[in-house]
Amino acid sequence: MAPGPGPGPGPGLGSLALRLLLPLACGLGPLGCFRRHRGGTGPPSPLLPLLSCFAGGVFLGTALLELLPSALCSLGAALQGLSLSPQFPLPAFILALGFLLPPLLEPIAMEPLAPPLPFIPPPAPPPPCSPAHSMALLLALGLREAEAGPGLSPALLLHSGALGAGLALRMLSAGLRPPAVAAALLVLAGGAALGAAPGAALGGARAGLARAVLRGLAAGAFLYVTAREAPPPELREPRLRMRGALLLLAGFALVCGALLARERGPLTPDL
Repeated sequence: MAPGPGPGPGPGLGSLALRLLLPLACGLGPLGCFRRHRGGTGPPSPLLPLLSCFAGGVFLGTALLELLPSALCSLGAALQGLSLSPQFPLPAFILALGFLLPPLLEPIAMEPLAPPLPFIPPPAPPPPCSPAHSMALLLALGLREAEAGPGLSPALLLHSGALGAGLALRMLSAGLRPPAVAAALLVLAGGAALGAAPGAALGGARAGLARAVLRGLAAGAFLYVTAREAPPPELREPRLRMRGALLLLAGFALVCGALLARERGPLTPDL
C-alpha cells in the first residue's frame, strides 16, 4: 500500500499564528488600561502599579530560571561544537559582560552633545525603566522567543503571553508612547514567529556560537535591568506594599509553574 500524503502546511501556519498573535494580544491589553488610567479625572487607580509588580515577578523568574541557565548551556554546547574547551570560564564571562554593558553604555547614550551652560540645572534621574533598558528587555525576550522552537504547549503560551504583557507595562512605565510600545510588541511577536518557523535554528557551528554569544550578552543585560527594577518602585508605597509583594511572588510562581510543566510533558503537536 502506498503511503498517504504527508501533512500539509496548515498545522505549521496555525502554530505560527498562535505564537505571533499571543504576545501581541497580551501586550496590547495594558495599553487600554494605560489610556483609561491616564484619561481619568479621579484619583489614580492602583491597577497599573500592581500589574507592574506582577510583571516584575515574571521578569525575575524568567531571568533567574530560564534565560541565565539557557544561555550558559547554549554557550557551552556551542564551544563543544567547535571542539573548544578553554580553562577560562568563558560562558560566565560573556554573561558578566552583558550585565556590565547597560550601566557602561547608558551614561554615554544620555550624555548631551554640547557641554551644558553654567546655570542649567542637572537633568532629572532616568525613570525606573529607561528606554535603553526597555530595548535590552526586548532584545532578550525576542531572542528567547526565537529559540523556543516550533512546538506548542499551554505552559509555553502562558509564559509568552505574560512576557508580552510585562514588556508593555515596563515600557509604559518608562514613558514610551503607545505607538512605540505597539512597535516593540510587533518585534517580540516576530521573534515568536521566527521560533515557530521550521528551520529557524539551522546553521553552522560558528553561526551557533555567534547566536549563543548574543543570547549570553542579552541575558546578562536582562539580569541587570531586572535586578535594578526588582522590587518595583510601587512596593515603596505603604498602601500597595502587601498586594504588590504578593503579586511579585505570583509572577515568579507563574514562571516556575510554566517551566515545570514544560519540562514534565512533551510539547503538543502543531495546530
